Amino acid sequence: WGFNTLGNWTPSNMLEGSPIPYVVPTGLGGVPPIAGAEGYWAKMMDVYDPVFEPRVDAAIGGAAGPHAGNPYCIGYFVDNELAWEGVAVGALRSPAEQPCRKKFIEELQAQYPTLEVLNTAWETKADSWDAVRAPDAPNRRAQADLDAFLYQFARRYFETIQAAVRRYAPHQLYLGCRFAAAPKPAVRAAADCID
Repeated sequence: WGFNTLGNWTPSNMLEGSPIPYVVPTGLGGVPPIAGAEGYWAKMMDVYDPVFEPRVDAAIGGAAGPHAGNPYCIGYFVDNELAWEGVAVGALRSPAEQPCRKKFIEELQAQYPTLEVLNTAWETKADSWDAVRAPDAPNRRAQADLDAFLYQFARRYFETIQAAVRRYAPHQLYLGCRFAAAPKPAVRAAADCID
């Protein structure tokens, strides 16, 4: 019939022993979401949460186990249609203890020496660092900072998974995630990291 690869989400019992090249899909479960985020399917996971790296290691180790030595396995897709569009604004809407919010506020404090300087740059009126939120209509400076955080967040996501694929399946490819919404900073981070 002219098939040259098996389709994604082919049942695992058909992959093992197949004489047709294939890819392995897997996902990261159990990583807490960004509380203040929104997304079409679900909220984005918080890649700064301490459980992120162990979950990546477990997911990639489990997915690669039966396939790492198979020359017909092209590589691994990890996650499907993530809510990248909700990351930066959602981080700032989240409670103070949210790991990605803490990281974003640290980055802003390193860039802006005082809250007043941030308020001036973003044209906002936050009365404390805990009250900092993304403006409803970000100006150019605020949008640049939101995009920079999204890139950094996405870069951490892709680099962490790439490192796990290299550990568990060094002769196969990390094919990234499948995008639905595809904000440029997240796509650029993917392009910097995936095969």
